[in-house]
Amino acid sequence: MPNQSTTVSQQDVARLVAEVVRRIRQQAASTTPAGPALSPANSSAASATGGRVRLADRVIGAEAIERLPAGTTQVTLPHRAVVTPSARDAARERGITLTPEAKTSVAANGRPLMIARAECRTDVSVLAASISRAVPTSQQLPAAGLTSVLASLADHAGRDAARGLLLTDNPAVACVAANRHRALRAVTATDPASLEAAATACAANLIIVAPGQFPARSLERMAAALTTREATPPASLTLEPEATGCSCHQGAHAH
Repeated sequence: MPNQSTTVSQQDVARLVAEVVRRIRQQAASTTPAGPALSPANSSAASATGGRVRLADRVIGAEAIERLPAGTTQVTLPHRAVVTPSARDAARERGITLTPEAKTSVAANGRPLMIARAECRTDVSVLAASISRAVPTSQQLPAAGLTSVLASLADHAGRDAARGLLLTDNPAVACVAANRHRALRAVTATDPASLEAAATACAANLIIVAPGQFPARSLERMAAALTTREATPPASLTLEPEATGCSCHQGAHAH
């Protein structure tokens, strides 16, 4: 009997310890959000700032809402973050308000820069990556044909007021084709000084260069300047063409 009593006591202690550990883990899981979902600087902000939390993810799913601390009432999202329908439903059920951040000012970070490549006989991916690293607001577009690339650049310029840098072995042809798009004001040149002068004079939002003619550092500097330069286009570039009749036709009617 003494041996049986000792064995039962050890089993009871083991079960008690297991139950305590299980409850501690359960409590920690229900009150601590997963790392990637919350911005590190705000991971404990729910209780300190009246239930406000900032999410850093660009795509917000239901799981991100479910991991929020108890008591969260307001969540700040990155500008242009995509919120899935299930995430909105989960937030509504918990009484959480989702608020996108205001768009970052252009003066602080510059406008978006689209880096494009078209009709290049050599691989310019290393150069494009170097420019992209030098300009925080940049984004590389997939290499494609000139027509497709210009259409994409025009779309970004018209929709987001983005600026563009196009690398191509046919800059003169690309410049003429680009300026057929109403949203684009493109310039090209064969040296950095001339290109900067043309871009400033025309308030260009797209510069087109043959990559072999410009050092990488020069292109990085010009691309960065393009995103922060605020200028008004000359009036001659913004006026609609006047619809005037031909004098010969007028003379014919007079007869």
